[in-house]
Amino acid sequence: MAPVLVVDDDEDIAASIADVLRTRGYLVEVAHDGQSALDVASHGGVTMVLLDWILPGALSGGMLVRRLRELCGENLPIVVVSADPVALTEARNADVTDYLPKPFQIDDLVHVVGHLART
Repeated sequence: MAPVLVVDDDEDIAASIADVLRTRGYLVEVAHDGQSALDVASHGGVTMVLLDWILPGALSGGMLVRRLRELCGENLPIVVVSADPVALTEARNADVTDYLPKPFQIDDLVHVVGHLART
């Protein structure tokens, strides 16, 4: 089974999301910037991506969405997880699968992943 990829530059948030998903039986990989996310995705693919919209470096947002889908296929579920209100509009324009605003409820996270993660 391919992992769920959690991409967030806040290490505590990324670790918390990963812990929640792992306790529910998901394989999880974590990346803290766009290039690391591409590196993980290129080594065997991912089942879905939970993506913080604004990341350090040049590779984030819509550009990262395009690159991930080039690597893993156009149907790759990508859920933006962000506290930035502008990110919602940008994410819609990038045709992401869903949007989970921070702060979010754990049940909402688990529901979205359970609905979208491919096995």
